[in-house]
Amino acid sequence: MECLWRLPNGDEWGWQAKYIFDLQRAKSALDESVATAIKLHPKLTQYVICLPFDLTGPTARHRKSQRERFDDYRAEWEAHARAEGLSMSIPLLTPSTLLDNLLSFDPEGGRLRYWFDATILGDVWFKLHLEDVKASAYPRYTPELRIETPLAEALEALGLTDEWFGSLTGRLKGFRDVLQGWERSLATKSDTGWGAIFPDAIRPQGEAAGGILSEIADKFRRLAEARETSIDIPALAARTGEALQLFRSIRSEVATAFEAEHGEGTADSKQYRQFQAEWQASFPASNIDSADEVIKLLQAFTTWVNSPVALLPTGSEALILGQAGVGKTHGICDVAERRLAQKFRTIILFGERFAGTVEPWEQIRQQLGFDATLSRNALLAVLDAAGEASGKPLLLCVDGLNETRPRAYWRNYLPAFVAQARRYSWIRLCVSCRTTYELQVIPKTLHLPTVTHEGFEGIEFDACQEFFSHYGLEPPVTPVLQPEFPLWPAARPW
Repeated sequence: MECLWRLPNGDEWGWQAKYIFDLQRAKSALDESVATAIKLHPKLTQYVICLPFDLTGPTARHRKSQRERFDDYRAEWEAHARAEGLSMSIPLLTPSTLLDNLLSFDPEGGRLRYWFDATILGDVWFKLHLEDVKASAYPRYTPELRIETPLAEALEALGLTDEWFGSLTGRLKGFRDVLQGWERSLATKSDTGWGAIFPDAIRPQGEAAGGILSEIADKFRRLAEARETSIDIPALAARTGEALQLFRSIRSEVATAFEAEHGEGTADSKQYRQFQAEWQASFPASNIDSADEVIKLLQAFTTWVNSPVALLPTGSEALILGQAGVGKTHGICDVAERRLAQKFRTIILFGERFAGTVEPWEQIRQQLGFDATLSRNALLAVLDAAGEASGKPLLLCVDGLNETRPRAYWRNYLPAFVAQARRYSWIRLCVSCRTTYELQVIPKTLHLPTVTHEGFEGIEFDACQEFFSHYGLEPPVTPVLQPEFPLWPAARPW
C-alpha cells in the first residue's frame, strides 16, 4: 500500500495506486495487491484504489464499459475479503475525483502549486532566498558573530520549535515538585517530627488552593508537553494571579497559627528553624516553608505567563520593537539561518523595499519572484502549504516597517495584512519597527504581542568576549560601564 491509516477504534484504511493506463493490466496487478493487503492487514476496513485515468461509462453497445468491468472486479475482491473474515469496502478514485477532493480544501490551488510547481518554495529556493537576505542585510548581519539574545527565544516561541517547548521542562518540573510538597503538607495529620500538622481550620482553603495549583499545572503541562497552542494564556495568567493571592492569604493564616503556638516572630526566624532541625530533629515550620515554595514559584510563573513570549506560541504574529542598532535584523536573520538548517521555512523581507500605494501582498509576490498569475489568496495558500510540509509554521518576517515610504503605508495596510495572514494556520507573521517610529507606523487599533529587543543588555560580558575573540583582540578587563553599550554594535561590522 502507498499509505495506511490506523483509526482510534483499531480499524485500518489503506490506499493503493497503480500508474497503469490499461484497465485489464491494472486488474492483474491489483489482484496481487488486494490479496497481499488482506493477508497482512486483518483489520483493514477500507482499501482505496487510485487509477490515473477516468473510466468510461455505459454505452449503447452490448460490451461492458470500463466502469461496469471495474464494478465486477470490486465485487470479486470484496467477496475474497469476506471469505477471509474482513468487511472491507473498495472505493475508486480517478483524476477527476482526486482533483475535486483536492480543490474542496484547496480552492486557491496553493497546495497544488506548492507540490507540483518545482519553481515554488522548494529546499533550494529557501536556501537561495536566505543568501539574498544576508547579502542585503550586511553589515547589519554578520553570521560569523552569533550571540544568543532573548529575541531568539521569542522567535523560537513564535515558530513553535522543539527547542522552545523543551525549554519549558524546568518550569513544569518546578510545578510538579511544589504541588507534591503542598499535597504532603495537607496530608500530614499527626506530629511525626518531620512535618507539622496542617491546621484543620484552614484545611478547606488549603485543599482548594491545591486544586487551583493542580489546574494551572495541568494547563501548563498541556502547553509544554502536549503542545496545545489553544490554551487561553490570558485566562491562565488571571488564574495564576488568583492562586498567588490565595496562597499568600493561607501562608499568613498558617504563620499566625504557628506563632500562637511557638511565639511571636518564629514564623520567619531562620535561627528558630535551625535550632529545631539541629537540636530537636524537628521541622515544625514545614507548612510555612511549603507555602513559601508555592508562592515563589507562582511569582516567577506570573512574570512569565504575562510576558509576550508566553503569548507567542498561541498567537499568529509578533511585533519586535527596539532602538536603532540594537540588532533586530541580526536576531531575525540568525534565527532564519538556524531554522534553515532544520528545514523549517522562513521568509524575510525588508521594509525599505515596500513603497507607494500597492497593497503588501502584491509587492511581496513581486519581491519573491512569483508570476503574476498567483493571486493574493493563492500566494498565502502556497506559503501555508510550505509551512505545513515542514511540520512547523512558516515565519514571514518584514523587518524595518519604519523604512517604508511613505511612513503611513503600514498604518493603512497593516491591520488587513495581519487579518489575511491569520486565516492560514501554518503562517506566523513577524514585523519589526524602530521604537521611535512606533506611533507613526503601527495603528493604535492594532494590538500585537510585542517583544522589546534591548540589544546586549544583561549579557554585555558575553557579547564583549565573543566580539573581541572574533577579531583576535584582547578582551577588556574592566567592567562594561557605558550605558550606551547596547547601541555600540551599530558602529561595528556586526
